[in-house]
Amino acid sequence: MADSRAGKRYARALFSLATDDQVVDRVLEDLRGLRALIAQSEDLRRFVQHPALPDEKQKDVMKAMFGGRVAPLTERFLQFLVDRRRLALLVDICEVYEDLYCVARNIQRISIEYSHSLRDDQVRAIEAKMGARYGKDIETTTVHEASLLGGFRVRVGDVVHDFSVRGKLDGLRVALTT
Repeated sequence: MADSRAGKRYARALFSLATDDQVVDRVLEDLRGLRALIAQSEDLRRFVQHPALPDEKQKDVMKAMFGGRVAPLTERFLQFLVDRRRLALLVDICEVYEDLYCVARNIQRISIEYSHSLRDDQVRAIEAKMGARYGKDIETTTVHEASLLGGFRVRVGDVVHDFSVRGKLDGLRVALTT
């Protein structure tokens, strides 16, 4: 993060305002959409990170792109970031806001990396096991990982639960050599 302390402060303030206005879910949708747009568009990424653009130009562009398409609170917040010359923190703010949302809603985000397609019932079974293990509701993203020989890995923050063929073979090799 470019300035993680400032990004955290802005995200906490936005989350507090969204809670007061009862638009926490809507703002989360807006911020996820903004983050996805920034990730997809090199031009938008450069625009957000550009420190020398005049405030009025940034405001006009933000209003043209997002005016009426996002919650009023999100729109005001974007204008506020432009006024404070903090638009470059937007991606960081989006990430911290989502973390705050997950903590408030008792949600654990996980990522399932798989070698071959997983059926919906398999994903639900993995979610149920992880939900029981962590005592939280689970929000899942799935990622195809061609380097896996078979099976899957579940990433929960910095922790990796390895249920792949490679992981089992590595475990067997360690057991046989010790």
